[in-house]
Amino acid sequence: CTGGAGRAAGCADEFLAMRECNRASGRELIKEGSGYSIAAGKAPAFTGAAASLAASAAPARTLKGMADFGEEYAKVLGIAPGEVRF
Repeated sequence: CTGGAGRAAGCADEFLAMRECNRASGRELIKEGSGYSIAAGKAPAFTGAAASLAASAAPARTLKGMADFGEEYAKVLGIAPGEVRF
């Protein structure tokens, strides 16, 4: 992927496929549509919110796309627009 035209999209699918394929304990995430789901028997390794996060799609690879995603994600975490937490 990194040597071809797919590089512009970030190679996320290829990276996740490689990582999941090489896990010693087997895959933890399974591709489903535009997102992922937790593999059977692997739920104890994740928090309760993990399923909804794994099923989400990555933001568009633009500044606006990432900023919009960040604002939506902050709302889910209870952080108001413009609020900063460290």
